[in-house]
Amino acid sequence: MDRYGADLGLDMEQQTTLNRSQIALETAPGTEIPFWFSEEAFAGPMYEVNRVSGRPPLPPPAHLRDMSLLEEAYHTIKDSR
Repeated sequence: MDRYGADLGLDMEQQTTLNRSQIALETAPGTEIPFWFSEEAFAGPMYEVNRVSGRPPLPPPAHLRDMSLLEEAYHTIKDSR
């Protein structure tokens, strides 16, 4: 907050509390990585919405979902604690 958003007048304690309270909303049931979604969720309901919206033929779900960077970032942070 000293560099990015410094001109927004944010309070570090309030922002930290807000972030911690949002983690539960950003983490899918059965996972521990925020923003993670399973292959089943992607290939099922998420992919189905795109299909029925009239989009042109979509590639196989496995070609569109790559969670490797998120997983790497999560484990790097977790291992550094």
